[in-house]
Amino acid sequence: MAKPKLQASTTGAIAKINALEKHVDSMYGIDMKLKYFVTELMMLRLFAIVETNIADTAYKLATNASYLNGTSPKLLVFPRKSMAGAREDMMGLDRDKKRGLNWAAAKEIKLNTKHILDPADFFILSIAKHAAIITEMRKIRNYIAHKNPASRKGFREVVRAKYAANLKLSVGAFLLSEKRHVPHNFKRFIKTSRVLITDIASGV
Repeated sequence: MAKPKLQASTTGAIAKINALEKHVDSMYGIDMKLKYFVTELMMLRLFAIVETNIADTAYKLATNASYLNGTSPKLLVFPRKSMAGAREDMMGLDRDKKRGLNWAAAKEIKLNTKHILDPADFFILSIAKHAAIITEMRKIRNYIAHKNPASRKGFREVVRAKYAANLKLSVGAFLLSEKRHVPHNFKRFIKTSRVLITDIASGV
């Protein structure tokens, strides 16, 4: 069986993000409320792409897939034979019972790979470096998806951290408004997502 390669998942994820960018750039002349709604949906899609790519990268590294620079990951166990096997190990290795895997928070990502990847492995260090943007995107995703008091609190924290003020903004306005930030925040998330996805697979 051929060893999984990081290049395929990295290239595929970036292509999907580029497609989202084209969509948001093409929304000229449509009603602003509709534009906000569509952008919220695209934000859900963007975070799903990032989350899936982080998981795929971790699973592939557990099979001893090389980083894009050719270096090997620092494994704490023998390489798994498949991504599915890696996932099973992360769910149950050294645990009394299997746990669900959460790839939407840096702390959880580190926990998922605790018995698989060395804490000094490049992937773990890279996730820690990007922890703040992962948290920011997750809080926005949660508010779009749930609209409950807890997710509202998280979104308000994002707005306050960004603008140093308790502004009353909808998610759509936060993502697309250029009154306070150019380019708008959705463009920023697209750019940082591409950087994150490339970085965690790079090895350098």
